Amino acid sequence: SSCVVEKLLMAGADVNATAINGYTALMMASRKSHAGTVEKLLMAGANVNAAANNGYTALICASQNGHAGVVEKLLMAGADVNAADGIGQTSLICASIRGHDGIVEKLLMADANVNAPGRYGDTALMMATRQGCAVIVLLLLGSDGIDVNAINRDGNTALILASIYCHIGIAQMLRKHGTRR
Repeated sequence: SSCVVEKLLMAGADVNATAINGYTALMMASRKSHAGTVEKLLMAGANVNAAANNGYTALICASQNGHAGVVEKLLMAGADVNAADGIGQTSLICASIRGHDGIVEKLLMADANVNAPGRYGDTALMMATRQGCAVIVLLLLGSDGIDVNAINRDGNTALILASIYCHIGIAQMLRKHGTRR
């Protein structure tokens, strides 16, 4: 609870202390959507861009788990919207995979790199397409500079993935936005 965190901080606890896996209190509070605790930790000087051993940041944790209020607080505190985890996935990719359209919208408004590829070259558009998240596909297609023809390491584009996973409506959206392949 935020009361416990406040007492620990007042007693001199290190706001940026890490567990053996590199997670900080801010990352864990962000992951669990403890907005009050997130706010207290940020006010106490928590490093908003600290990364765990797996590369996760507080923003990635909140984005992946669908915690829009926490995402907003972290962005306002200067979280790096384009930080990537150990496999190259950004907050935008993580939110797109999980279908968190409200968070995708917030990240796009914060200038998330819409074309950032994960380890295997998959972009947020490819991941949203694979998952069948039509609302997120539309949000991403509306972004300036979106590369609808990006190719991952397997040679697939978002359109090919839409076909593989039988997402006909998404394939039609992609075609309307100039996808060639």
